[in-house]
Amino acid sequence: MPNLLLIVVCAYGFLRGETDGIIAGFFCGLLMDVFYADIIGLHSLEYMYIGFFNGMLNRFYVEDTVKLPVFCIGLSDVVLSFLTYFLRFVLHGKFNFAYYSLNIILPEFIYTMVVCIVLYPALLFIEHKVIPFTFRKEEQQDVF
Repeated sequence: MPNLLLIVVCAYGFLRGETDGIIAGFFCGLLMDVFYADIIGLHSLEYMYIGFFNGMLNRFYVEDTVKLPVFCIGLSDVVLSFLTYFLRFVLHGKFNFAYYSLNIILPEFIYTMVVCIVLYPALLFIEHKVIPFTFRKEEQQDVF
């Protein structure tokens, strides 16, 4: 299944910067921790780092292309998958990397990239068309 929370964290980090990437990473990671983890905070920390590093790339943001964000989301997915493999399997003495990479990392990467190509332009549209309009509308009401 695709990692939708990772797409959201990377997109908000890339579109808004380090601080918003860290905040989105914390809340998405906390959501993962509450529903799927034995230890609260591990996914939050991972997603916060991913949001921060994608937020650092905000300086290179170009509105016309989606190549860099899609590449960053793919790279973040691979890094997160390898980190999960290391923390869940290697530390517990299971070293079947070929099985894990072919049956878990590769399909998740492919699904995440396919969904990312569709979802990132939607997030970009929301960021540039919907959110600024609501803020401008509130500012106009305060003036009058």
